[in-house]
Amino acid sequence: MARLFRHCSQLLALIAKAGKIDGRDDVTDTAAVTKAVGQLEVLASDLSARGLATTIVAGRSHSCVRVVNKSAPQMCEDVYAAPAGDGSWWFWWSWADRIAPLGDVDAAALKIAYVLMPDGS
Repeated sequence: MARLFRHCSQLLALIAKAGKIDGRDDVTDTAAVTKAVGQLEVLASDLSARGLATTIVAGRSHSCVRVVNKSAPQMCEDVYAAPAGDGSWWFWWSWADRIAPLGDVDAAALKIAYVLMPDGS
């Protein structure tokens, strides 16, 4: 559990540190955040079509999509949309590894489904 907490803390620190977008000092660029939430919704829809349960979780500072394998609920993950250090936006695993660029929903959905549905069910 401590390891998972450390990874989540790393992601939140990365998001906070990477806050410079278009010369601004925070991640509150309304257009970028709105686009990120929209892409999380598109991702959730794609993953639902692949047979996974999804829920958009609106956080105080960062939203995510919670993804659950219906056949094995212990196979679950929170996927975030956040900027990288260079300002480009990505989908992120909760352990602070990049999944795919924000604009590549299909690649993100494929990777997430592969991890959460290893047997294809």
